[in-house]
Amino acid sequence: MNILKMFILIGLIGVEVMGPLHALGKEPQDIILFKANKESRELANMLPAVFSHSTHNKKNKCKDCHPAIFAEKIGTANITMKKNMSGEYCGKCHTGEKAFDLSNCNRCHKK
Repeated sequence: MNILKMFILIGLIGVEVMGPLHALGKEPQDIILFKANKESRELANMLPAVFSHSTHNKKNKCKDCHPAIFAEKIGTANITMKKNMSGEYCGKCHTGEKAFDLSNCNRCHKK
């Protein structure tokens, strides 16, 4: 099936039921380890942040974050705590209202 027909099919059955990656036979990567900014993380004695799609998908839909907040390709965003604290990236939701706030570092920066 060519890609145009596949996207037409997605439009007919609705993105809510089947996301584009699933329609293409690909699973989104569940666990993402944010390894960027190693130098500043080491200065702060901080492990990389760990993100779980399955945990987030319990309350959210793909379109809540993609592509408006995060591109659908790993490594395309320069996520920093400064940006998060300014309301970008993870900081869009993790404010203490919709999701836990960013004050407990170990919730995300863990092994």
